[in-house]
Amino acid sequence: MTNDEWMQQLEQDFTANFVPMVPTVGIAYGIRFDFCRGFRLLIPKALAPRRFRLVLVDLDHELKVFDDVLEAGDYYVSKRRYAIRYGFQLFDADSGERIFQHKYDSAGMPVVIDIPVQTLGDCIAWFSCCEAFRKKHGCELHVCLPAHIVPLFEREYPDIRFIERSRKPTVYPYAAYTVGIFHDDTEYASAPVDYRQCALHHYAAYLLGLEPAECGEPPRVTFDRENRTIPEPYVAIASQASGMCKTWVNPNGWGEVVRFLKESGYRVIDIDQAEVQGNGIHWNHIPRNAEDFTGNKPLTQRAELIANADFFIGLGSGLSWLAWCCRKPVVLISGFSLPGAEFPTPYRIINFNVCHGCYSDTRYRFDHTEYDWCPKHKGTSRHYECTRCIGSAEVISRIRTIPAFQQHIRTGEGK
Repeated sequence: MTNDEWMQQLEQDFTANFVPMVPTVGIAYGIRFDFCRGFRLLIPKALAPRRFRLVLVDLDHELKVFDDVLEAGDYYVSKRRYAIRYGFQLFDADSGERIFQHKYDSAGMPVVIDIPVQTLGDCIAWFSCCEAFRKKHGCELHVCLPAHIVPLFEREYPDIRFIERSRKPTVYPYAAYTVGIFHDDTEYASAPVDYRQCALHHYAAYLLGLEPAECGEPPRVTFDRENRTIPEPYVAIASQASGMCKTWVNPNGWGEVVRFLKESGYRVIDIDQAEVQGNGIHWNHIPRNAEDFTGNKPLTQRAELIANADFFIGLGSGLSWLAWCCRKPVVLISGFSLPGAEFPTPYRIINFNVCHGCYSDTRYRFDHTEYDWCPKHKGTSRHYECTRCIGSAEVISRIRTIPAFQQHIRTGEGK
C-alpha cells in the first residue's frame, strides 16, 4: 500500500475515541506503529512469507512485556492501553537481523488525550493533568473535550490544541490516550488503578504516566475578570447534582444555612443549571430563600459568579470542581463519596456514623443513569442517610472557620 493509500485509510478509519484504526508511523517495508491506546504494530500481508520477531519493553521498569514472532498480516496491540514509555526492537525472525528499533519520545509529536464524557467535574479533574503531560513530554498536545467545556480552558492554554467532540478529527497522533471510567477492567488493561480508590484528578495522573504531585494544582479557567455581576458581598451555592445520592437530602439543611448566611449580611445565589431537577418520585428544588441564578448560562459566566463570591458551598459535583479552579474556599457536602475522592478542601463535610462512601466502595458500580441510585438501602428508611444525617449546624460551624467569612464579620459587612 502506498503512502497516499495509507493516508486515505487513516481518513476513513478513525474510531470513536479519535484514534485511527491504522497505526500512524511508517517504517521499513510498509510496517507501521504508534502508541495510540497502547503500543500498536501492523505488518502488511504483502510481506508474506517473511516473519518478524518483536521485543517490547517497558522502559521505566526495565520489563520485557512481549517477545515473540509475528507473521505478515498480524496486528499487534499491547495489553496495557494507558501511558507507558515503551521501547521496541523488530528483527527478521529467520536471519536475526535487526530491522528497526525505537524508544517512545513524543517531543514535538502530535499526541491526543481524549476525555469522552459530558460531565463537568470529570472533565475538570482529568484536564488538570493535561498541561503537566504536555510540559513533561514537550509534545504537540491535542485534547478532545465536549464543546461546552472547551471555552473554559481554550484561552488559558494557548499551547494546547482543543478538539470538540462533535468535530471530525484531523490529527494523526504519534500517541493517544483515553481518560475515562473503565468498568469491569479486572486485568487493569485500560487503567492502572481503579477510579474508586483514588482522587478523581489523581486517577488521570496514573492513566497518563504522571505522579499525582504533578497534577496538584487546579487548572486555570476563563471568566470576565474586569466586571463583577453582583456588587454586594455574596456566597455562591449549588444544591443540584446529576444524581440524588450526591445532593444534601436533609430537608432543612439548605434553608437553615442560607438563612444563617443572609443574617450574616450575605446575599446567597444558587448558580445551578436547573431550578428543579429530579426523576420519578425524587425531585430537588433549589433553596427557596436563595436567589435564583439558575439557567442555561455559559460555564465561563458561572465561573465569574464563583470567582467573585467570598466562598462556595456545594456537593460532590461539577460546580464544586469549578470553584476549585477559581481558587475559592469550597464547603463540600457529600456522604456518598469518601473525602479522598475529590480535590482537597479543609471544609469537606461527611457523617461517618451512618452509611457512607458507596461511590468509593469497589464492591459497587456507580450507575450515573439511575437518578436515585443507592446500592445498600434503596427503598428503605435508610435511603440517603449518608447526607440526610448531615446537619446544618455542622455546615455552619465549618463556614465560621473560613477566613473570608471571618474577615466579612470583622469588617462590619456582616450583621
